[in-house]
Amino acid sequence: MPPVFPDSPPHRSVLVFTPGFPGPDDSWFAPPVSETLAALTSAMSVSVVSLYYPRIKQTYLWRGVQVTALGNHDTTRAARKAAVISAVRHALSVYPRPDLFMGVWATEPGMAAVVAGKLCRRPAVVYVAGGEVARLPHINYGDSRHWDRKWWIRRVLANADLVVAPSLWLCDRLRLERAVETSRLVLSPWGIVPRDFVGAPRNINTITLLTVAALLPVKGLELLLDAVAQVQDPRVRLLCVGDGPCRMSLAHRARRLGIGDRIEWVGWVPHNRVSDYYATADGFVHPSFWEAQGVAVLEAMAAGLPTIATNVGAAPEAIGLTGGGLVVRPDSVEELAMAIRTMVNHLETFKSLAREGREMIRSRWDVRVRAEQLADLLRNL
Repeated sequence: MPPVFPDSPPHRSVLVFTPGFPGPDDSWFAPPVSETLAALTSAMSVSVVSLYYPRIKQTYLWRGVQVTALGNHDTTRAARKAAVISAVRHALSVYPRPDLFMGVWATEPGMAAVVAGKLCRRPAVVYVAGGEVARLPHINYGDSRHWDRKWWIRRVLANADLVVAPSLWLCDRLRLERAVETSRLVLSPWGIVPRDFVGAPRNINTITLLTVAALLPVKGLELLLDAVAQVQDPRVRLLCVGDGPCRMSLAHRARRLGIGDRIEWVGWVPHNRVSDYYATADGFVHPSFWEAQGVAVLEAMAAGLPTIATNVGAAPEAIGLTGGGLVVRPDSVEELAMAIRTMVNHLETFKSLAREGREMIRSRWDVRVRAEQLADLLRNL
């Protein structure tokens, strides 16, 4: 159970510190976070102080959320402390004293929420993104690889009145790491906006597997290329939506494996256009090493695509709920290749299960449902 503050009325306003937020032109930033906070405005007043993005200092209204972007550019150790001080000062001078503070990520935004909460004697809630407690040196990922970041994050988690994780998997990781007491840890996923699509005509000689991810080492796309090559089925093609610093090295790896002509690199597309690619796919693959939630998996399953994903984030729960996919370990090319073979050989069965299960995914992770749960959690803290 979350802690209860005696003699405190139900909360009606929340000030949220975030690393970034969509700009006034609706530019992309963390859609599940921004969509959930926008839906939350139907239940309470929501204000956001964004520390780093958009890069220009400005104040604007975004779908009912009052946003102040501080436009910090420097992320060195000294600058991170200055960003927290600036965020807290600005929040307390501009906004009426809110009923509670929330930090999205247990880094600078989380520290700002904790400090503001202490100064105003208000509860502070911290949402964990996942990477804060990750330690994956083989791909240079995770804040816990650095002693100063680890100390900072531990202080945030120790002083937050409530710590929120968006998946059961991440809750378990936080318990295993002893990062936060069970009494202060709750599950509250970010929401998704399910989008329908009209299926495109299929080429019976081609099986298209879709992956949607930033092209970063943590997303495990090198393993996916190795697995596709190991499957040795010329019908299997890979459609990669997303961009990032690994694009050139991944394309080179695909050519070296002899599958370069079976990979289409789409590049970055706006989040509200990703669903267009579901119509061209037979299945979805997400081989990530680490996810706090794995929104791409949930969106694909909400669209009715059979899915192969690693056992991180919400993927094990979602796939176990519907049976419309397969779960593999995040470090095994062999398991991933076997899962692809299994799905290809029984594709119609997996498609049927995925279509039947999509309503379960939508009802469980729909942004309106998740915002309502978050509102109840915050009001009664």
